[in-house]
Amino acid sequence: MGRKDLILLVAVILTGVIFQLLFIAVDGRDTPGRAAAAFTKACYALDESTLNQLCTAKQSDNADMLNDYLYAVDQEAAELGFNRNYMRMQLTNIRTDTISLDDTTARVKVSASAKRCIHPAFTIVARLFRIGKIYQLEQTVNLVKEDGIWKVCNHPFDIAGNRIG
Repeated sequence: MGRKDLILLVAVILTGVIFQLLFIAVDGRDTPGRAAAAFTKACYALDESTLNQLCTAKQSDNADMLNDYLYAVDQEAAELGFNRNYMRMQLTNIRTDTISLDDTTARVKVSASAKRCIHPAFTIVARLFRIGKIYQLEQTVNLVKEDGIWKVCNHPFDIAGNRIG
């Protein structure tokens, strides 16, 4: 391997490292679309961490709404003879469209496909054998920027009235 080849190899590797660092920096930005998608995904997975994604101004009101929603899901599952895990949905093909955006507020439309996710193994098997019903989901999520982080606020969306599956 000649000196020219070595210099070329080092230049290619160095360029790749620089691009990788650039992509990591851009990918790590907090955007309203990402916050809305993460909240919606956690909400339909019945993950109680969604409470951490609520703005502090309305957190108690929205926390009550989410707790009521989770309680209603528990009751619905019990009526069917199952526990909460049966009602979990996994969102795929998530698409976000920003409807409005300014410095402190945003309104984002979230579209996704949802499939029952009782257990991660069930999801893999269902995907392999193409079993299970796929539901379409469209929600509009309201967000505010708090301390440089986008959080869901002001009636995140009508989760109680838009139960799928």
